[in-house]
Order: sequence, then C-alpha cells, then structure tokens
Amino acid sequence: MLKKFFISMLGTIAGLWIAIFLVFLGGLMLIGAIAGESDTKEVKKHSILYLDLSGDIAERYQPASLMDMLQDIENGAPSLDEMKAALNAAARDHRIDAVFLDCAGSGMAMASRQELIEALEDFKVNSNGKPVYAYADRYSQGDYLLATTADSIFLNPIGSV
Repeated sequence: MLKKFFISMLGTIAGLWIAIFLVFLGGLMLIGAIAGESDTKEVKKHSILYLDLSGDIAERYQPASLMDMLQDIENGAPSLDEMKAALNAAARDHRIDAVFLDCAGSGMAMASRQELIEALEDFKVNSNGKPVYAYADRYSQGDYLLATTADSIFLNPIGSV
C-alpha cells in the first residue's frame, strides 16, 4: 500500500517537473519570437517620408494593451512624437527626397496640429529645399490647415474642401 503511494507521488512530481520545463521552454520560444521581430525598414535612396494623417493621432506613443494583443489589433497610426522625430531625422537623411502628407481626416487637437505645423516648417528649413506634398480626397478645416505648410497641395478632382 505504501509502495503504491510513493510510486504515485513520484509520478506526480515527475509530471510537475516536465510541465514546468515545457512552460519554461515555451516562454523562451515566445521571447525569442518577439525579440526577433523587427519593425524597422531599410530606407533606400530617393525615398519619400509618408505621413498618414488618417484617424485619431495620439500625442504620445501608447503601447497596445494585453486585450489588443490577444485580439491582434494594431494601432497603425503613428503618434505626434513619432511623426516629429521622423521629420527631424528625414531633414538630415540624404536618402529622403520629400515628405508626403496624406490628409485623410486626422483626429487631433488644435495644439497637436500646431506642433506638427511647426515640425513641418522646421523640416523645410533644415532639409535644404526638400519639398513637402499634401494630398486628400476631401480636406477638412484642420487638414487643410496642415496642408498649407506643404509646397504643393493636391486634391482629388471630385473632392472637396
């Protein structure tokens, strides 16, 4: 009777050790997959910095919540800080030839728009004549205000302002 108890207990302990090892191994694989994933893209010569101004644009970067990650929901819109940093880097990068603003209905506060306008003006000053282009199917008042900093403004032929 006691012999069966010890055999059962040793089997349970061995099963726990195997389960702990498998969970640890799975965790290492998950960390390796996340660390190996890279969002950086190579910038080639004669590239254009594309700023997508559609949707809500946050002022600061906000990491995805656990629920968003589980549902595989990505926040594709860059934050205001990321756009300002990209403009600052593009002004000095010889591989970037221009900036393209896709004014597709941004949702941002007036103060954020003013900061982006100032970043675009700084880009034009620091970039040695790199052009800024703006395009939209329909310009709202706020989007048109951003577009006025561009060298050229384009509108869909059946669009509206």
